[in-house]
Amino acid sequence: MPSVDSPKPHLDIQALRYFRAFVREGTVLGAAKSLHLTQPTLSRQLINLEKQVGAPLYVKEGRHVKLTEKGRVLLRYAESVVDLVEEAERELSSAGSQVSGGVFIGHGEPAAMRIVTMAMMHVLDRYPDVQFHLFTGSTGDLFERLDTGLLDFIVESEVVGRPGYRQLMMPVSDTWGVVMCEDDPLALRTSILPSDLEGRPILCSRQVIKAGVLRDWAGDSFDKMRQVATFNAGSSMINMLSLYGMAYAFTYEDQFRVSGSQGLCFRPLDPPTESECGIVWKKARDLSAAASAFLESVEELCRESA
Repeated sequence: MPSVDSPKPHLDIQALRYFRAFVREGTVLGAAKSLHLTQPTLSRQLINLEKQVGAPLYVKEGRHVKLTEKGRVLLRYAESVVDLVEEAERELSSAGSQVSGGVFIGHGEPAAMRIVTMAMMHVLDRYPDVQFHLFTGSTGDLFERLDTGLLDFIVESEVVGRPGYRQLMMPVSDTWGVVMCEDDPLALRTSILPSDLEGRPILCSRQVIKAGVLRDWAGDSFDKMRQVATFNAGSSMINMLSLYGMAYAFTYEDQFRVSGSQGLCFRPLDPPTESECGIVWKKARDLSAAASAFLESVEELCRESA
């Protein structure tokens, strides 16, 4: 017998808004209040949504709600779709008026954020109704958000040419080095050689491993280092593991200085290693007026700094 395909669920944006609010609030009552609905009305909407999907989206565990596998899938898309629709609503409502709306920027912690921050200030001085939304994460996570339209730009180090993207290189670079305890024997050195870390525990980001930055610097010594941990973004792991002497952490000089940790020190690599910084955006996507104003400000600052 030929198989009969299951009917595809018909999802509308309002139902996705309701479901997202329910998950965020954790209760029907809390979500109903945030949506300005009655509790019975929202309960019916959630029941209808489960009927459309053809499976339970969540189960109750005491006072908490646990999503099913289909619930987790739906939430992931609901977050993206609702964010995109709300941004479109904001941009359309301001179309034809003074530049306003959101600019969404993904970043790690490169030195280029100084230029980005200055560009944001210039835009806000001229267009006070613009809002900036910053997101941190791994390169893979940020590019996924860029591809789906949830980000306008990514600020990154180790910029490489990618088909389908535009990029603006910035006149700044990130200097690589090692973070360690101030009383570590290697802290007595002014710089760190690859051979200094042979047999020692190291910590670095997964992006750096993938890009091959450290392997290019260390050569054969890289395989003699003990890679005990990796991280995806941010400086908290760098500070914590280094402070307890668990690992020597590879990071940017600017990232270490911003973290301001006590009891730690930074030593540059020898030979010196730097990564170029830039801003990346989708080639095929038209930028909003607010995003265009931000990009123009970045370009102007780059010309002045060159």
